[in-house]
This record gives sequence, C-alpha cells and structure tokens, in this order.
Amino acid sequence: MKTMTKNLAVVFIAIALAFGFVGCANSGSESGTTSTKEGSDVKSQLTELPNFNSTDLDGNQVTGDIFAQKKYTVVNFWGTYCSPCIGEMAELATWANEMGDDAQLIGVVIDANGTDAQEYETARSICSAKGVTFTNVCANSTFNSAISSLVAVPTTVIVDSNRQVVAGPIVGAQVDTYKSALEDLLAK
Repeated sequence: MKTMTKNLAVVFIAIALAFGFVGCANSGSESGTTSTKEGSDVKSQLTELPNFNSTDLDGNQVTGDIFAQKKYTVVNFWGTYCSPCIGEMAELATWANEMGDDAQLIGVVIDANGTDAQEYETARSICSAKGVTFTNVCANSTFNSAISSLVAVPTTVIVDSNRQVVAGPIVGAQVDTYKSALEDLLAK
C-alpha cells in the first residue's frame, strides 16, 4: 500500500509538472485541430475572432478594428493565474518590438473582464514587470465563444486582417512555434 501511494504521488507530480510547462487548463473545449508542444492534436473550433469592443490594460477602448491595421495579428490568450503564460511574457515583449510592418501582437487576458476586476490590476502588474508594451485587452463577454473553445492557456492564434484564424491554435508557451508560423505566413 505504501509503494502504491508513493507511485500515485509521483504520477500526480508528473502530471502537475506537465501542465506547468505546457499550459494551464481551461474549462471549455470543443472540436477542430491544434498543434501542441508534444505535436499531438487538440480539439478546437476557433476559426474567427469576435468583433469586440473592450478595454486594454491602459484603460483605452480597443475594438476588433485592431486586426485591420496589419496583414497578420498574433493573438495570445493568457491568464493571470498561469505560470507558463507569465513565463513567456518577456520573450513576447521582445518579439513584439521586432515585428515588421505587416504584423502585430496582442494579448487577451481571459480572466480580466474589465477595469474593475482584481485580475485587471494583476495583469497590469505582470505586464509592467515583464516589460510588455504590446496591447493587452480584457476578455469581456464578447470573447466568450473564443475563450470557450480554448483547451488551455496560453493559446496563440494568428489571424488575418478580417479576424480569420490562419494559423494555430498553438497550445502552450511556444514562442519559437509562434514565430515560425508567422514567418511561414509572411513568406507566402
């Protein structure tokens, strides 16, 4: 019995570590195909981002028109409770500053639904600490359908100027994979 308990503890720790390195679970999952760190398929129906009207972490109004500003937008869905999300922020901040004229990066904070939410201030603190200057928007109710299709965060998609998903979803903190996907699109 003692050996079985130890084995279960080891399995539990391994599972917890796996989620810690790949992504944080999200309660809503649907069907479709997604790339993960392990290369297996994950189900998702995220094919288009909503035409939203929300607030960014600086208190400014941001709408779905932000996607029309560039040929491609990398959209990173993240949560303030997610260690892998926070862990990739500094690298995303650097990459966002290096993007050319045809691309941009925005974040969607899935657990901050407005400026009066505690998670809003937490997200602001995280972004400040990580040197993030790219736009991060609060995921108000207009994002519900997109968020319900996510299996974990971070999840990153690349959309065209019409909000259509053209690459991803990529589940887990995989900045090199995001970069590669964007490079492939820009090379076309």
